[in-house]
Amino acid sequence: MVREIPKYEQIANDLRQRITSGEFPPGSKLPSISDLESSYGASMGTVERALEILRGKRLIRTHQGIGSLVQGGTEKSEHVLDLPDGKQLTVTAYDTGAIRIRINHAPYVLSDISLKGGADDSITVELSPGGQGSAAYTGRV
Repeated sequence: MVREIPKYEQIANDLRQRITSGEFPPGSKLPSISDLESSYGASMGTVERALEILRGKRLIRTHQGIGSLVQGGTEKSEHVLDLPDGKQLTVTAYDTGAIRIRINHAPYVLSDISLKGGADDSITVELSPGGQGSAAYTGRV
């Protein structure tokens, strides 16, 4: 006999897929409970139960008055590139498949960005800081 998947598990599975695909990247806000109720045709209790599953998997955190935010996931690896002017570029890969790039200190135009990509994909980041040359990171994270 085939077990029917409860509605709250279906919602949790769909939201998890949307998070890992990058539709909801780390730091982004999920739709409100009422919006999720409407889009999934589910009750508030069912949606809240689905969100509880995601909280248990540490994919989201919920703050009263703010809503549910996507967590960065568990860090898999981090690589630091020393830039020509003494600053550093940090590339961090998470188990959700997200990649976060941080540049310590301005005047870089790119200061903090999250990119979607598989943790095993090769990436290239090229920077053109304000009048101080350029730097690049190419590799796997």
